[in-house]
Amino acid sequence: MAPSNRKAIATLAIGPHYESLWRSHCEASWHAYAERHGYDVIAVTQPLDTSDRARARSPAWQALLVLSQDWSAKYDRIAWVDSDIVLNYREAPCILDACPEELVGAVEEYDTFGPMLKQVIKERSRKYWQTLAIVPDELKAAHKGEADPYSAYGLPRTFPHHLNCGVLAASPRRHRALFEHIYYGYEDKGSPAWNYHNWPMAFELQDRKVLHLLDPRFNFVLFYFMLLFAPAVHPLLPTLSGGRLAVRAAFKMSWFLHFAGVQFYMPYLGRLEERYEGGDIKFEEIMHTLPSELKALKDAFDRARPEGKA
Repeated sequence: MAPSNRKAIATLAIGPHYESLWRSHCEASWHAYAERHGYDVIAVTQPLDTSDRARARSPAWQALLVLSQDWSAKYDRIAWVDSDIVLNYREAPCILDACPEELVGAVEEYDTFGPMLKQVIKERSRKYWQTLAIVPDELKAAHKGEADPYSAYGLPRTFPHHLNCGVLAASPRRHRALFEHIYYGYEDKGSPAWNYHNWPMAFELQDRKVLHLLDPRFNFVLFYFMLLFAPAVHPLLPTLSGGRLAVRAAFKMSWFLHFAGVQFYMPYLGRLEERYEGGDIKFEEIMHTLPSELKALKDAFDRARPEGKA
């Protein structure tokens, strides 16, 4: 059966928990975005590889096999998006139009708020990672700046860009072999703190010079937003009212809002059209960061407002 469009937005939602999260909180926004920009929506809910090796590591690795399927070969291009990402379909432009076809599009980690606040996020993230038992010592050292994360992973060279590969723009024809090379050529590091194939993908894209950096709003990580706005408390445990307000604000600032590690906030968005009710959120309502960061954060917030709104 021929696809209805020549491009698709695809995800992996294997297991009842992940499928339920996607269908409850993401699916409607994906279909609205797809209708606006001419995509098919593909949710993979069964394993693409059932080998012993595949069963021994996280299904997250199987995102790398999406370009290898008979159905994916029918598309010119595919946007890979993690299943815990909600799309701001009214504001988000077409992600594949934002990336040359010969390159793979991805977002720089920590880059949402520019260079100054990038350092703030990295520092607060580092402090948080040091508290987690699941984080291996070599990764803690990398977060502290005592080691290079590429070297800590065991990769032969380092590169300047640290990517979040939860959103990728790719072409089955051009990039299938690259994705398969990462899937079959790299082993899992054991701890989920390594984010599975993320570092091998970041390494290979830069090593082969096929990386195109996307606008960070295409992968706006809510966890980092929380680190900026609630630094005095554990970022996963803000007050109920503060958490709801921060999620609504982040959604309005983002194009693709990524709930990695904080999926329990997803219900705060409400149903699809409820996410656009209530007009703009006043910046001062969610401002709980250091005074020296106030202007940069406010500028970022103001730039994200629809034109013509005060």
